[in-house]
Amino acid sequence: METKMTVIISPLCWSNPKFLFRKSRIRLVFLIIDLSLSCLSFPKFFNGVLSPLLFAIFINSINLCTDNVYELICEDSSNNRKKLFEKALFYAKYGKVLYILQEELNELPELSQDLSSLNRHYMKMISFLYARSLNSLIESISTLPDWKHVPNTIILDNLNGYCNKNNLHKACGIVALLLDTVQSCSNTLNKKCQLYISVDKQAVGEGYCTLLQEMYLLKIVK
Repeated sequence: METKMTVIISPLCWSNPKFLFRKSRIRLVFLIIDLSLSCLSFPKFFNGVLSPLLFAIFINSINLCTDNVYELICEDSSNNRKKLFEKALFYAKYGKVLYILQEELNELPELSQDLSSLNRHYMKMISFLYARSLNSLIESISTLPDWKHVPNTIILDNLNGYCNKNNLHKACGIVALLLDTVQSCSNTLNKKCQLYISVDKQAVGEGYCTLLQEMYLLKIVK
């Protein structure tokens, strides 16, 4: 089996002093991702044996806390955004929420509750981060645990906007980095944290979502 390490972290990000302490661990995660994806081309017997072992190494490498929430939303983009906003409003009652997206919002999605009825303090707990490129996204995610106001809920709107169906290995790398970042935030805050990621299933196909779900044991939001 031929394996190689795919490094999608930009040189700028690797040289960032705030990111250096996590460098070796993230490199290991990316190597495990490549090994796991290579296993997908193997017969089911090998895939059934190797993938769980590799995943166990991955879990151990970033010390995931089982109390944290890691969930994936895989519908069309409009429904995805509606559900993400509902999650943001809910968790704003408990701490800082960071909502990451590629383009600035022109309008809010239709929600099940009237925004005017919400406590304005909770609305102020939600921050929006516009990461227009993959490198910008990686740079932002990698420094989150060192921010003055560490979020306890991280939301990534439309992962496939950064990594399309032909760049699944990059999508896996982003998810791995997000998982590690959420765990670091959880350690800093000493409390449970949440991660929500949306993928437009119509744009990338069900296999894209299934692989991410199974590889990282992400719960699917219905």
